[in-house]
Amino acid sequence: MTITLRNDFHGTQVRLRPRVDSRGILHLSPRQVTRAKRALCVEGCTCSGALGNRGPQESTFVLRQETPEGGFMIEEWHRTEKEG
Repeated sequence: MTITLRNDFHGTQVRLRPRVDSRGILHLSPRQVTRAKRALCVEGCTCSGALGNRGPQESTFVLRQETPEGGFMIEEWHRTEKEG
């Protein structure tokens, strides 16, 4: 599964491939979180959310929690447009 995150302020987007566990929860590694933040927003900017995303997304999602290592678990992911 590939997810796309966007930042409408900067006009950027990033595609990520989270790990999906047996419960259907998506897991973004700390490396993926860092990659998303760098691709979507600039250092020191406060326009975005925890993953660098801002504005309308291809899908709606609920961040469940940040892991101690700096990754995130996404509990719900609802596609609102076609995703790859």
